[in-house]
Amino acid sequence: MPSNIATRHAVPLQAAWTIEDPYFSLLDKSYVGDSSHASWELSVELPEPGELQWRHLPTAYRSLLHYDGQVIQMQDSGAISLPAGKHSLRLVLDALTAADALPSRTQLLANYPNPCNPETWIPYQLKEDANIAIKIYTSTGQLVRALNLGYKPAGFYTSRDRSAYWDGKNASGENVTSGVYFYTIQAGDFAAVRKLTVLK
Repeated sequence: MPSNIATRHAVPLQAAWTIEDPYFSLLDKSYVGDSSHASWELSVELPEPGELQWRHLPTAYRSLLHYDGQVIQMQDSGAISLPAGKHSLRLVLDALTAADALPSRTQLLANYPNPCNPETWIPYQLKEDANIAIKIYTSTGQLVRALNLGYKPAGFYTSRDRSAYWDGKNASGENVTSGVYFYTIQAGDFAAVRKLTVLK
């Protein structure tokens, strides 16, 4: 997890991956960039599924984490689940301008972890303030659960503490079975759908 990141533009960015798990191996402590851009790379090999956590990211920067062919917008703190095996991760920080402070478009993003067993987090971003409703359906279109999140201001809802959370249960409080499900978002006039898998 990155720490000790300087946010003043007068000096270069400084950061380090702090590795607490003995199965992690740090390959590159250096960064490439200046006060407005920097990136770090890390190689991870896990003998069993694990979790990568981060905290205290600088608010003056857009923080992107590239891993396993995915890209997520990182908030101040959060976490991702990683399956067993080798992973290459890259953290990229870019200084925010006034135009970057809010998302350029509303999006429903990929849930994590996916497959899930059974709980998962559903990230999204809002270009404008909106009432948010997320619904989970079976592959045959039957409503499983409705998550009415209420009125949310424009911004990024991608970290674990800001994403929508589904505990893998239906409206009656029963655990759902393994299989493919679909989740939708309704944010004002915006609507989208994505697929998730429950695997037990």
